[in-house]
Amino acid sequence: MIRWLVESIDAYPDLVRGIAPAGLLGGPEQQQLATFTVLKRRQDWLLGRWTAKNLLQTHLAETTGEFVPLDQLWIKHEAGGAPYVTVNGSINGPGLAGLLPVSLSISHSHGRAFCALYDAQLDETIEPAARAKAASRLAIGADIEHIEARDRCFVTDFFTPDEIAMVDQAPPALYETLVTAIWSGKEAVLKALRLGLRVDTQAVVCDFTPLPSPAEAHADWQLFRVERRGILTQTAPADRFSGWWRIIDDFVLTLAVRSN
Repeated sequence: MIRWLVESIDAYPDLVRGIAPAGLLGGPEQQQLATFTVLKRRQDWLLGRWTAKNLLQTHLAETTGEFVPLDQLWIKHEAGGAPYVTVNGSINGPGLAGLLPVSLSISHSHGRAFCALYDAQLDETIEPAARAKAASRLAIGADIEHIEARDRCFVTDFFTPDEIAMVDQAPPALYETLVTAIWSGKEAVLKALRLGLRVDTQAVVCDFTPLPSPAEAHADWQLFRVERRGILTQTAPADRFSGWWRIIDDFVLTLAVRSN
């Protein structure tokens, strides 16, 4: 099961001021916020936490029947930067007493935050007996990017020849959207791999053809295909990826789920 949520900072005056709304953060998170001295860093971090925790709270209420206060949902990060969630900081207890068995991804851009979670234990495509094991090896990556003009050198530096040909063949009205979508797709895949931009972006190929109409892309999620090249073909070669994308306002959202 995949759940997602997009929030705008403009809807929350406290977040605009870089202030945590009451009841949002646990003790260690409050300490972490205090280390951010730049307003934009505080805004992005708080908006990401606000979006992720509200998504998690809704997911837990609907799937377990338990209402967990936001300040009891602690979002931490693995050494590579991927987020994970605990209840009150515990990782040893079962169920809601410890580490939550979901894959989480958070992204933000231009005052918007996009968060997605994947719960393998509720994935009806996986046999019930295999869901607990699947939860430990499936990962989601989410990315949001503002649609804007990018220099040609951006495309030639970060895209593969196949992707360059794809954008060159796109209708002019969709050129900037497709460039943004390909970049966002790469970020989502690399997040699902728990690698981020530490890897050459040309090691990931994102194929968005055939392109949907703008109306279709705004209305619902569309599939895109993922191929790995170069060094990534040697990393967990059995891994498979499912990718989706859509447009909301002037933003592209992408999701990638890694499975094997």
